[in-house]
Amino acid sequence: MRLFLAIELPQDVRDHLVRLQNAIRSIVRDLSFTRPDNLHITLKFLGEVADSAVKPLCDSLAAMPGSGPVQLQAAELTCFPERGPIRIVGAGLTAPPALTTLVTRIETACQSHGFPPEGRPYSAHITLARARNPLPPYLRNNMQAAAARLRPGPTMTAQQFVLMQSQLACDGPIYTPAAHFAL
Repeated sequence: MRLFLAIELPQDVRDHLVRLQNAIRSIVRDLSFTRPDNLHITLKFLGEVADSAVKPLCDSLAAMPGSGPVQLQAAELTCFPERGPIRIVGAGLTAPPALTTLVTRIETACQSHGFPPEGRPYSAHITLARARNPLPPYLRNNMQAAAARLRPGPTMTAQQFVLMQSQLACDGPIYTPAAHFAL
């Protein structure tokens, strides 16, 4: 099964992000926008995982020391990569030390089960849209201006993270929580 680890979002944060998507949509049409029910904070993408590996991984994640609740806020509009043509548009998050600690602990737990470490530094964000074709770099400023009145977003307190199953479908992925873990 195709899996990733994430923090789910409360409805008020989703509603805010939809308003942000609409502001961006008014500037750029050639984007594939994340469905509101699929908006989340990815902590680690695991990819295809054998059914037999899920329980041992869950046991390790459940045994991690807790970091306690984490306060998060969508503070800025961000584009990836940072320079050159744009492929992903996201809501950049405040990244308190507790979030960095959580991601580090997740990486360690996952590595002990044979999952490779992420090659890039963690960038706390929520993917709002993906470019069907890379967008010209100048659109960063246009999207930033369109989103300016909507920043910052509401603050949320994450108290758990989830192992999410992703099933690919023709109209976009379907996400189903497989396990929850307290922070």
